[in-house]
Amino acid sequence: MDLDGPGPRPRRVVVLDRRLVVCLGLAAVILECPNLLVVGKVTEDDRALTEIERLRPDLVLASATLCTRVDLLSAVTTLRHQPKVLVLTETEDSAYVLQALLAGANGCVSLHAPPRDIVQAMRAAVSGQTPLTAAVAARLAMAARTPRRTVPLSLREIDVLRHAAAGHTNAQIAKGLSVSEATVKTYWRRIFKKLSAQDRTSAVTIALRQNSIALED
Repeated sequence: MDLDGPGPRPRRVVVLDRRLVVCLGLAAVILECPNLLVVGKVTEDDRALTEIERLRPDLVLASATLCTRVDLLSAVTTLRHQPKVLVLTETEDSAYVLQALLAGANGCVSLHAPPRDIVQAMRAAVSGQTPLTAAVAARLAMAARTPRRTVPLSLREIDVLRHAAAGHTNAQIAKGLSVSEATVKTYWRRIFKKLSAQDRTSAVTIALRQNSIALED
């Protein structure tokens, strides 16, 4: 199965995922592409930056399960040799998509996308484009069209948005705030109404734009 065409030099790729089986699966897909070469597989986030600096890839293919820390993702995108970063997400609803893009990722696609789509996204990222699945692109575009305004939010609502921007689920937010998951859902309904947002991603986008939260939160 030839997923790529001939080229002068294979693009070097480092795969990041805490699950070795996922790293091996992605490497197997890339193996079919003559213009892509896997030079490393990393399953531990504390080794990621060191390995990327050592291997000097053209592209870092990072799953959201490993690149959950904004400081790690930001550090990867500011290395001297400036590799491109494509983040693989397991849910298109995650506010992490927005967080990753603002932290410097070149694109975000679903880990469950067909192999050909993942390869096409890799090629697009290497060439300087911003590959996004259609659903993610639509959500971000809708959020971007939301008129700029400052909407007052309660301290607890801001806490919920901060957790969401870090990629936390409702269950994780509930645990972090010492409340029930039902209470978190109530906060979300209030946030959606106040910000005229349709989902978590657009709510976080609006909150960031009006400086209610910041990525370093």
